[in-house]
Amino acid sequence: MAIIQASVGRGGINRPEDVRVVQELLNKHTRSSMQLLQVDDMAGPKTIAAIEAFQRQNLSMTHPDGRVDPDGQTLIALSSNASVPPPTFSFRLPTGPGRAGLMEADFERAARTLQCEIAGIKAVADVESRGDGFLASGRPKILFEAHVFSRRTQHKHDGTHSDISSPSWNRALYNSRFAHF
Repeated sequence: MAIIQASVGRGGINRPEDVRVVQELLNKHTRSSMQLLQVDDMAGPKTIAAIEAFQRQNLSMTHPDGRVDPDGQTLIALSSNASVPPPTFSFRLPTGPGRAGLMEADFERAARTLQCEIAGIKAVADVESRGDGFLASGRPKILFEAHVFSRRTQHKHDGTHSDISSPSWNRALYNSRFAHF
């Protein structure tokens, strides 16, 4: 899968190197009868329109947002069938007691898989799980992010399920009920 560091398109951060990746992926998905985007590293109106058209045609979005997020479904769909091999993940999380959290080899494997520094993996583990990524039962901690859920479901549950879907980050929605599965 292609990798971008920050969002591209309407309301995105639009780092030139990320815009280039998205423009190239959009061109790989463009039918020969359509005009290719100029790969100019700028998220202008044509690039945003191409993102929206891709979202309508390939993701069945009736209201496309014109944005490609690093972990979003648009990037995943753009990366598929675009001559970019998908990543292979070959790690398993511990499933029960008897193992004392993550070992150094786990951090090394994650850093290799994600093509980043080991220190970055350790920093995320420390901040996001308060130093230990596992519950006393040995199961991994999982933090439910209501604002991420809202964004990924195009905000359609914000009004009906406000306890799990919020258009913006909301500290009140962080409770133990959603800390793990």
